[in-house]
Amino acid sequence: MNNSYVQGVPINSFIPLYPLTIMIGMLLAILTVAYFWRKEKYPIELLLKIIIITIPSSIIGARIFFIFERLIYNPTDPFPDSAWYAIWNGGLSIQGGVIFPTVLNLMFIRKHRDIIDIRKAFGIILPTVLIGQAVGRWGNFANHEVYGRVVEQWEISWLGPIITSHMNISAAAGESPLFRAPLFLYESVASLVGYVLIVWVVLNFGWTKPGTPGALYLIWYGVTRVSMEHLREESYFFYTALSIVSIVLGLLLMIYFYKNSFKLYNVEVNGWTKNYILKTQQKVMLVAVGTKWINE
Repeated sequence: MNNSYVQGVPINSFIPLYPLTIMIGMLLAILTVAYFWRKEKYPIELLLKIIIITIPSSIIGARIFFIFERLIYNPTDPFPDSAWYAIWNGGLSIQGGVIFPTVLNLMFIRKHRDIIDIRKAFGIILPTVLIGQAVGRWGNFANHEVYGRVVEQWEISWLGPIITSHMNISAAAGESPLFRAPLFLYESVASLVGYVLIVWVVLNFGWTKPGTPGALYLIWYGVTRVSMEHLREESYFFYTALSIVSIVLGLLLMIYFYKNSFKLYNVEVNGWTKNYILKTQQKVMLVAVGTKWINE
């Protein structure tokens, strides 16, 4: 939403919080991945390549999905307040920001599957998106986006004067502003809770099969979005459908990871730690040529 439609002093007049929160969210996600990456003893240079792939592709994918949304639901005037490329004014779809880099990263990791367990990489990287979402929603707050239905002031006054005053929004210039539900805050809290539970409980303590934390992310985000989409001021079936697909895909992946669980052997060959799914005869052959077992 345009800042001129909001009561009080626009937050972005002091600091451009939208791009800042995106950068902070990405940094926290990268640091989380790096912790588990090191824990698995994967090559750091491969992680750096994944980061190089992820950052631009997530921004491009998020913007493409937003453009797609605008062309579907407002084809005559899709960008009334800014240009199609002006990502600093808001307009990044989290779905595109997840789908594009995930596909590219899986393609990249598959080429290095002799070094990286693709299931573990999927389970490590994808759930960290939740911390990026949790922080990024405050960028939506700064841009006066992602708000819900009209409410009475007393219903949100307990959140403090800053949030309350910036939820006093009009739908268009010249209209009287009304207080709105801080949907950005609800989604931020839900994402933070999901991040803690999936990453620092399930993943960190190894309570599930490799890859399952990534599936849990798809389910958690899908349920969160479906439950809140109808509360939005601007609700689109496009995103509801994607969220339902996310839930179904997450459930199918959980079943797959559990039914197709296999033991992965780490073998050192010429100084590199490589992953193999081995039968007994293959193990004997590799030992015979002088390989070094990292684990049994």
